[in-house]
Amino acid sequence: MTKEEANELIERMPFINTNDLKITNRKLKLDMYRNIRDKENPVEWVMVIKDEYLRSHDEKAKKYPTQEEKEIAQELKKKLYRVIAHALNINEDDVESYIGKKLAEDW
Repeated sequence: MTKEEANELIERMPFINTNDLKITNRKLKLDMYRNIRDKENPVEWVMVIKDEYLRSHDEKAKKYPTQEEKEIAQELKKKLYRVIAHALNINEDDVESYIGKKLAEDW
């Protein structure tokens, strides 16, 4: 991933939807998470991270994420931050604040 691609991905994050992950069957959802984990597609990683976050924080959710879904989302978040950090030549620990600042600038 190049610096330009990393910044473009960050700018797109608010618009990346999770509709493809709106699966009610737990086994199918977990299989989808696992398939995405095995791919090198940062956009899909963002989908999983957002889906897990939204489900974890939705008080009306009928089905919260399973432990394995949470672990996969965390794994993908670390992977995403590592790729972005490398592309932007910054520390992995600084990626989250960089994303926050970048999105705040654009809004």
